[in-house]
Amino acid sequence: MPKDLRMPTVQELPEGPRRAFVAEMFSYYRAGNRPTLAMISTRIRQHDALPGTASSETIRRILRGHTVPGWNTVSSVFLVLCELSGISPDEDAYEDSGYGGYQEQIPSRRAQLNQLWNEAKDSPPSVLPVPQQPPDHDEPPF
Repeated sequence: MPKDLRMPTVQELPEGPRRAFVAEMFSYYRAGNRPTLAMISTRIRQHDALPGTASSETIRRILRGHTVPGWNTVSSVFLVLCELSGISPDEDAYEDSGYGGYQEQIPSRRAQLNQLWNEAKDSPPSVLPVPQQPPDHDEPPF
């Protein structure tokens, strides 16, 4: 049985452009009622008009924030998730401006995702510090 996929915690994927990109992708995954990764991958392969392909593992890595692949791959995953959720990828999208509920209109959901993807690609990956193991007391320090 496939393990449930969840949005990474802030500890797993710190705030920043990559997290914003993953959160947007994850919103479409949720809107599609969390389809299996195999179902998403299969639907991508069945659509000859889509610009790219994505394996189940690539989709998992996108939704967990482990990778930000090329636009053709991201676009294909996005379009299938839109199809599964009944969302038009080219309808207007809105972004909260943070000023008293005012929302700024963005040309489309696709354009919004493309902007987030570019920002994620342009920023260094979020790296959390690796917990240090206490030194073995039997070894002299070097």
